[in-house]
Amino acid sequence: MPAVSRVTKETVDECKRLSTEFMHYVIHARALRKVFLSIKGIYYQAEIHGQSITWIVPYQFSQQVPTDVDFRVMATFLQFYQTLLGFVNYRLFTAVNLTYPPRLDQALDDNAAGLGSLRVESRRVEDLIDASDAGLDAAATAAPDAGEVAKRMGSLGTKMQSIVAADSAAPAYEAVGAAAHDDDDDDSAAAADLLFGKQVVFLSREVPRYSLEFVVRALGGRVGWDRTSGGGSPYAENDQAITIQVADRPVQGHQFLDRTYVQPQWVYDSINAR
Repeated sequence: MPAVSRVTKETVDECKRLSTEFMHYVIHARALRKVFLSIKGIYYQAEIHGQSITWIVPYQFSQQVPTDVDFRVMATFLQFYQTLLGFVNYRLFTAVNLTYPPRLDQALDDNAAGLGSLRVESRRVEDLIDASDAGLDAAATAAPDAGEVAKRMGSLGTKMQSIVAADSAAPAYEAVGAAAHDDDDDDSAAAADLLFGKQVVFLSREVPRYSLEFVVRALGGRVGWDRTSGGGSPYAENDQAITIQVADRPVQGHQFLDRTYVQPQWVYDSINAR
């Protein structure tokens, strides 16, 4: 929405950041299951901790500010849900061993890098050890019995060994950089087994990049886009690594013979059909 008296630019930016963080979690957790395009917007469904979560994202059209809406009341609800979603994102990120909040790369953000402007990183083992030590100290203070402390120490050692093993085995998760393809946060061995794990997808300027970038990366693909609509793309249109180009115009000015041209609906249908 445009900024109005009760919905400031800072509020809009904060909501955008929270929703982008949630999308990054869905990408990292490989949780996306279904996508449906309706006249109201785009429905997404993800499976998170065994629960099916469905939400809708409106199309990015210019919004007319209604005159019959009391924005004072709406702003109160908005403040509540901003705080709630912040806690939800924190819990989701820490559950998969990711640092929260993710750092914003201002240079990439200014360059319209999309989801890649947030740098999502794994938590360091040292931070986990410090947190566990703090919890152990609190437990020892509350229950000074030596036998109980020794029992907790043994349990803690087992847990930390599993944490270290999981951390060393976890794939690096960093933001997409325009300078190098190897910085793609989803370019891991596990991603190769996903639907788009072996694909590099280029998005023409007429397609809904904000949606296609999310769904392709959630299924393991790497994404580039027309740099006239955002200079932060890691792939130029003539990059030989591109295997699929998503376009939605009647005639292409030029075509590359080593890639497949598809319409946006093909991507969504492929996801729904797995």
